[in-house]
Amino acid sequence: MPRSPLEAKFSVQYCVARALIHGEVVMDHFEGDAYREQVAQSMLAKVHSTPYAGPFHDDAERFDARLKVVLKDGRVLEASVDRPLGRAADNAIPAEDLKSKFRDCAARVLAPEVADRVCRTVWSLEAVASVRELTGMLESASLQKREASLEGKREAAIAA
Repeated sequence: MPRSPLEAKFSVQYCVARALIHGEVVMDHFEGDAYREQVAQSMLAKVHSTPYAGPFHDDAERFDARLKVVLKDGRVLEASVDRPLGRAADNAIPAEDLKSKFRDCAARVLAPEVADRVCRTVWSLEAVASVRELTGMLESASLQKREASLEGKREAAIAA
């Protein structure tokens, strides 16, 4: 059982539990005390892992994984991965999945509309006349975040 957000990030059991609960694993699952949420802890108690012993798809790169889920009614669901997505160009992460991951990560520092603009710009970087277009978006977003943070601190000081 993870005892911190950092331990949750490196816990196969925690990541599998979140995937089973939500159908995806996103940054919010590792923020603050998310790892302590009852729904996660309940599922985590049911998740067990063992090292994969093979056979391996490629002995030089042992990234194989097998997942077996036993449901309450006794049915067994199984899935396997020989090579994780994104490990090589011939097994790339689908574009929409990359964009979704970028937006999820960028949401920590950018407003959603800015994250979308940045994502579109990065995705078509070869068509951008100058990288200043991109850095300008990021600088503007950073300034807005800083101003919002200062305003929040001012309001808190006035309320106190």
